[in-house]
Amino acid sequence: MRTVRLQSLPMADSSSAGDALTADRPKDERLASMAPDELRAAMRTLGYRTQNDLAHAIGVSRSAVSLWLEGKVGVPRPVAMLLRMLVAAQRRAF
Repeated sequence: MRTVRLQSLPMADSSSAGDALTADRPKDERLASMAPDELRAAMRTLGYRTQNDLAHAIGVSRSAVSLWLEGKVGVPRPVAMLLRMLVAAQRRAF
């Protein structure tokens, strides 16, 4: 069994409100949603050959993955963050 160490993500300051949060701090790309092309690349890197493979691995429906890949619905940020962390962890393993 292999242990993977993940980076901690910055936490938002709960005392700030609205746009003040994003104006004071540079935007962290790891917190953004994911474009269809980036999702396809992550699927390839992680070895998921089909929409169903990815859907099963992350606990969503195949149709949700299909909508993300078609760009009809954005990839939820937690899913995008998870996939980015898995890709980064895999790259470090080699």
